[in-house]
Amino acid sequence: MDHFIASRLRRTSKSVAVFCALAVALSLSAFGQNQVVLEVIDPETGNPVPARLDFTKSGKKLSRDRKTLGVGESWLAEGTVTLQPAPGDYEFLARRGPEFNSIRGGFTIERGSRDTVAIEIPRSISMHEEGWYSGDLSAEVDANSLARWQLADALDMVVQTTLSSKNKGVPEPAASKVTKQKDAPKWGGPEEVGYRWSNRSIEYRSPHVGLALHRTTESTEDPFEALEAIEGDAMAMAEVTQLLAADLPLWLAHPKVRCARLLGLANRDKGDALLALGRGDDSTEFGKLLIELGKDRWSIPVLAPFPAKDRIRFRGPRGAGMLSEAIYWQALEAGLRLTPTAASGFGGSDTFLGYNRVYAYLDSEPSHDAWWEALVKGEVFVTNGPLLRVMVNGVPPGTVQASYRNEPIPLDIAVSLAVRDPVDYLDVIFNGETLYNAKLEDHYRKGEFPPLQIDRSGWLVVRVVTSHEAGYRVATTAPFYFAFDGNKRISKKAVAFFREWLDRTEKVTEGSVMTESRSRAIERARAFWSELDQQSNAP
Repeated sequence: MDHFIASRLRRTSKSVAVFCALAVALSLSAFGQNQVVLEVIDPETGNPVPARLDFTKSGKKLSRDRKTLGVGESWLAEGTVTLQPAPGDYEFLARRGPEFNSIRGGFTIERGSRDTVAIEIPRSISMHEEGWYSGDLSAEVDANSLARWQLADALDMVVQTTLSSKNKGVPEPAASKVTKQKDAPKWGGPEEVGYRWSNRSIEYRSPHVGLALHRTTESTEDPFEALEAIEGDAMAMAEVTQLLAADLPLWLAHPKVRCARLLGLANRDKGDALLALGRGDDSTEFGKLLIELGKDRWSIPVLAPFPAKDRIRFRGPRGAGMLSEAIYWQALEAGLRLTPTAASGFGGSDTFLGYNRVYAYLDSEPSHDAWWEALVKGEVFVTNGPLLRVMVNGVPPGTVQASYRNEPIPLDIAVSLAVRDPVDYLDVIFNGETLYNAKLEDHYRKGEFPPLQIDRSGWLVVRVVTSHEAGYRVATTAPFYFAFDGNKRISKKAVAFFREWLDRTEKVTEGSVMTESRSRAIERARAFWSELDQQSNAP
């Protein structure tokens, strides 16, 4: 039975759509400098809590006190923040992640003002109660600062990124772009802030590469050598971090690559990276992804062999996100069981920690290892907005449901959803085609899905897309898999897609230095895609 009922959705929507406008006139006359103390409080306990604050004065960014930890436009409030501002009108936005209400407010400072303002940030939903635990797979700040931001943004898992250096023999830690502060306050245990885990991973981020190695200390500068080195390490795993990278067909052919970053550096709070589409039918480039990271400018050539006529599908500010999703679906169509992941690049990008999140489902005692195991199995959903929890026939994403008599498998889809942005539509996608689509208000007015069933092998995802116009703001489950007579779906057309992509990759890298490890990777990829072509059982 469908649990996505109208009354539940209405309650959820109200809880997350609360807009708390705090207007406080601070006009107490006093001698000395103006001062206002902002206290961030959990309304259930009355205790101070860490949070992220953004300030503006008359619509302009407020200069941050050097004593306060901050990244970009955000200040870290570790219970309290003390300001000594000039007279004027101020606005703030207080956030603790998508499980809490975002609080907007303002205050007016007059000459000689001194006062304290309490900001209550209520929880709107408890993901832990439903077994979901959040993570961000890439942050580029020092460990001490990252731990403090992790609490403020209410993340269970954070990964400190070690970037590969182009000029040195081993990777080096990402440079910290935050202000350090000694004697940071300590916060409560699991009952107060939830379980907290961290990890340190290596990321290779040149425009052609796009690969991360997790749960390993491997440190070679060559990503192909690094990938070879972890083949015998049962704990280590690899993640494709850029689905538009030229070397994608090489990575997908490697057994250690278990995950693909569906939401990453191109997906940002204030607007996604620009996708510049190519022109003409004879170009080997479908387009270029243009990413700005601080002072760095990247141009990633997109070699994905979509027909030129498909470029219209990916025009506009949502294009980069939609193209990554389309490529991910092609990999699923080719028979690969890849977990979608998410990362913000906090510290190296202009978005905040946890903007792109992956939630893992843990049905046993939560732990660091259990979280990674759930990720590898695909028991996750990814989001940069809505909180979408889905069970199909009582099981989470990543599971395989089988039929051995060619009997159709009926679908009992249970959906729980929390949203802040207006949502355009709810989709159920099977093998890349729409099985069910409805405007959200129409869906919850009906209160349930129509009868749906699966009659052949394949994969299924449930997603919601918001009306956010500056980028692709979406939540999608990892695939649910269906196998008839023990067979998984392998599309001949999708395999041909990656074989052509591999040909393009080899063509554009002709004349460049060919290392032995890259040469071996190319041979492996050729054999891999050729074998999949022979195993294909669907158009």
